[in-house]
Amino acid sequence: MLLAFLLLLGGQVLVAPAASASTVDGEISRSEILARANFWVSRNVPYNQGLSTGDIDGRKYRQDCSGFVSMAWHLPTSASTRTLSTYGNRLSSLDQLQPGDMLLDAGTHSSLFVGWNNSSHTSATIWHESTPGVGTVAATWTRATMGKYVPYSYKKVVGDTATNPNPGILKREVFESASSTGWSALPTGIAGEAVASITMDGVKYIYTVNDGIVYEAASNNNWKNLSTQITSSGGVAAIAIDGVKYVYTVNGGQVYEAASNNSWKNLNSGIPTSGPVAVTSMGGVKYVYTVNGGQVYEAASNNSWKNLNSGIPTSGPVAVTSMGGVKYVYTVNGGQVYEAASNNSWKNLNSGIPSRGPLAATSADGVNYVYTVNGGQVYEAASNNSWKSLNSGIFSTTGVAATEMGGIKYVYTM
Repeated sequence: MLLAFLLLLGGQVLVAPAASASTVDGEISRSEILARANFWVSRNVPYNQGLSTGDIDGRKYRQDCSGFVSMAWHLPTSASTRTLSTYGNRLSSLDQLQPGDMLLDAGTHSSLFVGWNNSSHTSATIWHESTPGVGTVAATWTRATMGKYVPYSYKKVVGDTATNPNPGILKREVFESASSTGWSALPTGIAGEAVASITMDGVKYIYTVNDGIVYEAASNNNWKNLSTQITSSGGVAAIAIDGVKYVYTVNGGQVYEAASNNSWKNLNSGIPTSGPVAVTSMGGVKYVYTVNGGQVYEAASNNSWKNLNSGIPTSGPVAVTSMGGVKYVYTVNGGQVYEAASNNSWKNLNSGIPSRGPLAATSADGVNYVYTVNGGQVYEAASNNSWKSLNSGIFSTTGVAATEMGGIKYVYTM
């Protein structure tokens, strides 16, 4: 078999060389270790010690921390955290870690080292299975956290070093799925840390964040990813009104607005936020929704962006859409999606839709649609179907965004 995977590490696309894949319990390159690991990461394989799932070749490994490392190293069995050390060589210091190595707390936990996040080696990106029911996680560990583990290199690792030349946050490729094509997920070639989408004048636009900068890609330009020079320390939201595109980002706990008719100049709206940002428009007015102290706040462009507490509680995610002169806000509380409407005094009603992760919403032909991620799959629920949550078959490990054009719904995942 030939192996040629793309691994997105800290702003660089790391390509596993197209070479013969390893055999079980055989020699393996660092790039292939990461490519094999990414097979689970990209599919958000949930932690469950009672289940096993396949690697790229279909060989099954236990769905827990040590099973994940065993799969990545292409071991002959799903080793335990007590036996994994027998397959590795202990390193004398954390500074010797290279991509594809392991951090082990024998009898307790194991994780895969992906790369240092800076030249001083004070933090690193690791992949691991850690929480029951939650998929493979890409996390940032400080050196202090890493110091609680023993570093090991696989005894049979060979070949390339798979270094991370530009450390940073793990980025993932954006896929587009359309309701008109049975939700078939097509790669856009765009990668980023966050994603937002809009449509305007028959064109779809995708906004991603890369190394603190917002990039724009358009469907009528082969998804060529162009820097807007807009800065962002986290999320991104977007909307189009009267032929103008507006992008909202968060910097230093404040929401900034940048407009396509103003050379994307990033202006501080003065809206504070401690979490995500969402936006919609109605009647020519832009509405920005933020989270502060577990409450959703609304700020309107026709009210000098005055931030008003809607009283809607949320544990994190927030999505918004508007239809028929009504604004709808969707939040997650206790693993359930709640809907609050502006024409019902923002009364928060449980939709019954399950969700613990990302959230997106859009409207089409008089129907509201909510998209959630559960077990690495995107689910769609419609207001005209009693919010029944249906599996779209779309894979997603982190972000989800949704928009509509010409009666077709488009979902963007990472």
